[in-house]
Amino acid sequence: QGSLSVPGATPLTLAPGDHRFDQFEVQTGGIVAVTGPARLVFEDFLLSSNAEFLVDASAGPVEVYIEGDFILESNTLMASKTYTPADLRVNLLSDNVKDPSIQVQLDIVTFDSNAQLYGTIYAPKTVIDIDSNFELFGSLIARRVTLDSNARVHYDESLATSSSLTESSYRTVCWRILPFRP
Repeated sequence: QGSLSVPGATPLTLAPGDHRFDQFEVQTGGIVAVTGPARLVFEDFLLSSNAEFLVDASAGPVEVYIEGDFILESNTLMASKTYTPADLRVNLLSDNVKDPSIQVQLDIVTFDSNAQLYGTIYAPKTVIDIDSNFELFGSLIARRVTLDSNARVHYDESLATSSSLTESSYRTVCWRILPFRP
C-alpha cells in the first residue's frame, strides 16, 4: 500500500485484515488504532515522540512484521486497549548485527527513553538497545539486548497459557531476577 505518514492531528484507524506499508511513520502526537485480527507488514516503522499505536484485540490479536528499521522514539506507546501483551506480537527481521566481512547498511532497532510496549517481541537475529526508562510488558526474544539505566522488561507469565496465541507457544526456559542497582 506504499508509504504512510500519520500526522499528529488526525488519528488513523486500520481495519481488520492484512496490510503492507513501505515506510510507516506516526508523527509526533499521532495515534494509530488497529482493529484485530490483523497482520501488518512494514518495511520501516517509526513512532515519533509522543505517538501511540493502539490495538483493539477484542475480535483477535494483531501481528506486526517489520523487515527493516523499527524505532520507538521517546514517550511512545504500543499496546492493546486492555494492555494485554498477548494481543500484540511484534516480529523483527533485522540485519543489524555487524559482520566485518559483509558491507551492508544495517537496520536500526531502537527503543528510546520513556517509551512503553505491551506485547511480545520476537527478534532472534537482532541486537536491541533499550534506552533508560523504557518499559516492556510481555516477552522479548533477541540475539542480544542492552538495557540502559532504569529500563525494565516485565515478563508476563500469562503468555505461557494464553489462549489467544493459537499459532505460537511460549515456554519459560530461563528465569533470573537481577539485583536492583539505584
